[in-house]
Amino acid sequence: MLRRGDIIRVFAEEKNAGCGPVMLPAVSSPRGVRLGMSRDETARLLGASMLETPSRLYYGQTLKIPMDPESREHYSRLQPNFTDDDAWFYEERTIIVRLDKGRVSSFTLCRVTST
Repeated sequence: MLRRGDIIRVFAEEKNAGCGPVMLPAVSSPRGVRLGMSRDETARLLGASMLETPSRLYYGQTLKIPMDPESREHYSRLQPNFTDDDAWFYEERTIIVRLDKGRVSSFTLCRVTST
């Protein structure tokens, strides 16, 4: 059983378009989720989860990001009917927090970008 303050090695996987996964050492997330946090601490930090089970909290969001000029040029060559309405990237971000006895035992961060 993990206790607050235990030192362990955990990896967060980030997938990049066209590249293999990048493994980064992580014991906390960019949003501040840490191993050993209570369910209540996690909820205060991240807000209400989209879905909750006794052992997991699910968070997610979709961002609409405008394309830079180089990307607009690239996609307009690939798609003959490309318009300004198409000039967006959509980024899905999810965090799955796994709980053991009401404390964070692991978490998964995922970011996927599409057009």
